[in-house]
Amino acid sequence: MEISELSYDFLRSMLLQERGQNNLSPIEDDFFDRLGGFVSTQEKILQDNFSIEQSRVVDNSRKLLGELRQTRLRKVLFKALKDFETNSINST
Repeated sequence: MEISELSYDFLRSMLLQERGQNNLSPIEDDFFDRLGGFVSTQEKILQDNFSIEQSRVVDNSRKLLGELRQTRLRKVLFKALKDFETNSINST
């Protein structure tokens, strides 16, 4: 999935994709930096022109970003534990 068009819907679909797979979804090196930039941009829009809808977008984007990080971290940790227990190292 491309990161070219960042949006709340993109972030939501990335989380659903990550949750639906056992392995880590491939992402670009700057994926989380760019998503953090997206959230920052949404926060600036909220500061400049407050609306309940924009406030929800910001809050939900923060939550989704956190959940996506946690989901990926959990997969990495489970993989490391599994490799340790089986005494094998496999990067896939």
